[in-house]
Amino acid sequence: METDYSLQFRLIRQHEHESTKYLKVSVSSTYGCALALINYEWRLKGDDYTAIKDVWTDVLEGFDYENFDDFRLSSNNYIYNEYIGTGNKTVKPVALGDNSHGKKFVIKHNYDGRVVVVLKSFSKIDFYGAALMAPNAGRRCGVRPIHGLKLSNSSATIKMFEWNPKNSAMFVVALAKTLYTVVFYLKKQSSRILAKMDMKTPMTAVSWNPDGTQLTVGDAEGRIYQFTPQLRLIRTVNPPRLIPSVFKDKFVCSGLCWVSKTERIVVFTSETSDKLHLTKLTVKPNKPPKWTVWDVLPVAESAEHGKTFTFLPVFKWNTVLMHSPCLSEVYTFGVVNKVWKPLKLDERFTIKTPIEQIFKPYELHYKVHRRCRRDGNPTLEAIVPTSADLHKFKKTFITSMSINYSSQRSVITSQCPTMQPQPVIYVTTSNGMLFIYQMISLYSDRPSLARPAEMVDKNHRKNGPYKLGYNVYYKSSTDSDESSCNDSVYWPETPKPHRRQKKRTSTVKYEKDAESQANFSDASLAIMKLRKEIIRLRENDIQAKKALANISYLRLREAGKLSAYGVLEVYAAENENFNKIRDTKERWTAMYHGDAKLIAEMKRLHCKLTADEFVAAVLSILSKPVARIMNLDTDGLVVKGSDFLRVENAVLEVVCGVMLVKFMIV
Repeated sequence: METDYSLQFRLIRQHEHESTKYLKVSVSSTYGCALALINYEWRLKGDDYTAIKDVWTDVLEGFDYENFDDFRLSSNNYIYNEYIGTGNKTVKPVALGDNSHGKKFVIKHNYDGRVVVVLKSFSKIDFYGAALMAPNAGRRCGVRPIHGLKLSNSSATIKMFEWNPKNSAMFVVALAKTLYTVVFYLKKQSSRILAKMDMKTPMTAVSWNPDGTQLTVGDAEGRIYQFTPQLRLIRTVNPPRLIPSVFKDKFVCSGLCWVSKTERIVVFTSETSDKLHLTKLTVKPNKPPKWTVWDVLPVAESAEHGKTFTFLPVFKWNTVLMHSPCLSEVYTFGVVNKVWKPLKLDERFTIKTPIEQIFKPYELHYKVHRRCRRDGNPTLEAIVPTSADLHKFKKTFITSMSINYSSQRSVITSQCPTMQPQPVIYVTTSNGMLFIYQMISLYSDRPSLARPAEMVDKNHRKNGPYKLGYNVYYKSSTDSDESSCNDSVYWPETPKPHRRQKKRTSTVKYEKDAESQANFSDASLAIMKLRKEIIRLRENDIQAKKALANISYLRLREAGKLSAYGVLEVYAAENENFNKIRDTKERWTAMYHGDAKLIAEMKRLHCKLTADEFVAAVLSILSKPVARIMNLDTDGLVVKGSDFLRVENAVLEVVCGVMLVKFMIV
């Protein structure tokens, strides 16, 4: 691995909620908004439901909110048929299909950021207008699909979906053994199947080249195919000969990314082995294929969510990010001396998922409540875990990644004080948490990727027809391509009104629409001005807090307390109201109940720890040798997620917030 300390991923925010079981996020940089597909656990009914929420990206990246339930969204913030029942009872009368905890559903923006697809069970694709799915977009009856496409009449499910990186209207979609390239027209609200190809072996990975002019596909036997968008086969590459020595049994191509004209990153896995084989395939004209082995991946840490590998390219920086639901870390690739290689970043600035404690206090209280209600009079010892069980931990894994180029967030780093806004990476984990990282390049030669978000134009808002229980016609791949484009859109079954009634109601409807559009235009302009003013005030507040944080850092440095232990000790010693209490436990207990700054910061961070839990966490931190390690600099206090428990990290975040010291977990 090549060392590269110029690329950093700095954690700026994390969101979590106890009811979230599964989470996926997709970002539209065009409109500066994010869509979160959230699978909730409805405890009151013992059921699960999945919903899609829309949030401004600057709100997610800000400091005002802790979790998704804090967002002040309108009642129409879900798509049509918003809930998806997974238990014995469905929450809404119409469900989107088999949920399986939301893991079979995929939500994805195209590279233009103006179209959103929702992939459900079987071979159905729903298309939505991204402009209407932005917050405060003037929706009165929810968001409904503007187009539907059914690829097959069989029970085959969609395995892979990938938008073209250059042609935002084209995408490739693969069933088990059938490959399609499709073109979707947003203005016409119609789609056309460009080509179809039946394969002998199931397909497991797809990737466009950076120019979007060709396509590469991997199958279950490790072969790599190269196609044109019309699915004309250009070449077939067999797997490397060393594969049998790595995997004795059947192996598959589980990950594929076309990074340059001649180079492709390929990952091989096997169902009978936990090994992960990372390679690079180089294909040049009139030369045999060349395989390069990169022995940088550990063994698969989990097979619960499958061994698939997804790539997030940032080609303008010659960088590609790779993540997998069987790994707890994001791996980075870049160009070194005109050759693509895996990069080794500073350990403090990498993307790693935290370790989760299996038993949580709120889960224990909830189980006690339900058990008592259902079984009558059980003993508490039957459901409360022992002290040994409370120290059990499990790893979390990455479920989705998306990038936001419209972020205007200031870069806080001592290496480059004057730096343009940088991209922001959204990472969701298997325990339903959202982590937001700022992707920072310390090289001035790399071009700026920031582009301001556009204002939602009323002419670009498109919505499907509204009618409860309406029938949906999906254009099938077996239909004739000579049919009209309107055959593939949604049509409501409404009777034709009387002629006089139609004329009178249409006039009234036109007047109401004109009035609502004028009101919406004025309101949207006011909202945009208000958002800009909020961003400006937030930036000023950040700069003021940064100056105060530098003062706190200098004060701690002079005292020799640049550590987690030092932060707690200095704050307690400088507190004039409570520093006269000699006993540490009594002092922090009194501060928990009587320190106004500490109480306000706990409310802002939604810290719901009791006094006993808070004080116990403080004493535990003070007793750990790792807490005395000097790991505080001008960028804040940086700790490893494995060094402290979640409760201890929460206490450190609260105290650092009071002292205006930034707190980060790596």
